[in-house]
Amino acid sequence: MWYIVYMRDRQLKILNIDGVRGVGKSTQLNILANLLKRHGRDVKINQIMDREGLTEAIKNTIESIQENDNAIILNDGSIASFAIQELSKGTSNLSVESIYGDDLFDLQTLNHSVGMVNVILVPESLEYCKENIKRQRRLQGIEFIDNIDPVMQSTLIDGFDNFNNNVISRELAFKVLPVDSDDSILKIHYNILDAIESKGFYLGH
Repeated sequence: MWYIVYMRDRQLKILNIDGVRGVGKSTQLNILANLLKRHGRDVKINQIMDREGLTEAIKNTIESIQENDNAIILNDGSIASFAIQELSKGTSNLSVESIYGDDLFDLQTLNHSVGMVNVILVPESLEYCKENIKRQRRLQGIEFIDNIDPVMQSTLIDGFDNFNNNVISRELAFKVLPVDSDDSILKIHYNILDAIESKGFYLGH
């Protein structure tokens, strides 16, 4: 099935997909990237690994949109992960907003000026993610080394599952999507498309 993403008279410009390692963010972003490229969109994927990477991804997103009206930016990760990590340390909501003030301001500006959708994929368990990573490593012919921090990953899963948009910005309106072991890659893909539609975008054939 073929789709292209619009919002009224504006195209979707930014899609942020967050979640823990192994939940399938990269897989879903690659599927969407190939789909959008077939429809003539210039796609750029940013992988956000740390705080500096978040700020750099926002900067690159702004520059790409300003330089190319046909660009669509797919971000692997978002500010939600960093907010949850701060909260798990006991940082107050107000302090989290202060720490990420500049990044939040830029994200809110983008959210108001161009089409942006934020999605969080939440797995049913950490074991689900480990099995996904193992499967991917086998396909790549790479040995699986379990270097996943179970405490941090479990903290993130719990945080995502109970994510409160008010923690960082109710305006960014993250959509939380549960991911079960029975869900196929295609089903997760359709759930993401539904989340995009629910934000006011429609998917035309």
